Amino acid sequence: MKKWIFIVFCFILGFIIHIFYIGYTNELLFNKFIKNSNPDYTITDIYFKKGFLTSKGSFTLNHSHTQLSTKIDLKFNNYFLLNKIIKGNFTNPFDFLDKVLKNNKLGTFTLKLHDNNSKIFLNIKDINLSNEGGDTIINGGYIEALMNKNLEIKNIKIHFDMINFSQFYTKFVLQNLNYEQFFNNPVQFYELNLFSKSQQQINFDYLVLDNNKINSFYSKNLVNFNEENSTINLNIQGKSNEIDIDLKSLLGQNLNFDKTKFNITIN
Repeated sequence: MKKWIFIVFCFILGFIIHIFYIGYTNELLFNKFIKNSNPDYTITDIYFKKGFLTSKGSFTLNHSHTQLSTKIDLKFNNYFLLNKIIKGNFTNPFDFLDKVLKNNKLGTFTLKLHDNNSKIFLNIKDINLSNEGGDTIINGGYIEALMNKNLEIKNIKIHFDMINFSQFYTKFVLQNLNYEQFFNNPVQFYELNLFSKSQQQINFDYLVLDNNKINSFYSKNLVNFNEENSTINLNIQGKSNEIDIDLKSLLGQNLNFDKTKFNITIN
């Protein structure tokens, strides 16, 4: 009998030690989230509470130039079966969307940890806003990123089913957008820059900007940004089934290209 009691005691003690150890590693992971060296961002309202089975953390991310801010909440699991999965949400930084977003939440995310890589999936809530000026519709948006163990981004993918912005005399429609970027060197979370040295792939089914139209667009780009002299080299290769550019005010007619292939280098 004493033997079984001892075995049960050892099992419970081992479980408790395991819980506290994972709670400690989750706190270290949270500290990676709030590590920031980019002067364009400040992190405030830092909070972390270590619990028994779960731990919770939050912080506010502020952009210095736009004065926009979003609060990020995270939930960590302190037990073995789910300790590799972190879930969270982030608030809406745009005042004009407050009326259409429940609880002021713009999206949710799930972070799955692996030994050498981590993957984050961020789901953006659908937006359908109509007023006297026009419509703002955003559907099917998500962001997916592959990161290393230091939470540095190796590649990122952005997708939207539909973006429709029609206000007064401006009309912008974009259908089935897919954007992927593969960085030559992993970049820190808050140093993410679309002009970092990388390869980009962009495709969409349909784009309208006022009277300009593009159908079935695909491009593969090479980006090389030189920080020393702030110059960028950009090579764009791609194709489109139709490009219709409105130049009536200048030429008295439109420019229309069918099944266009292009190779553009910008220095």
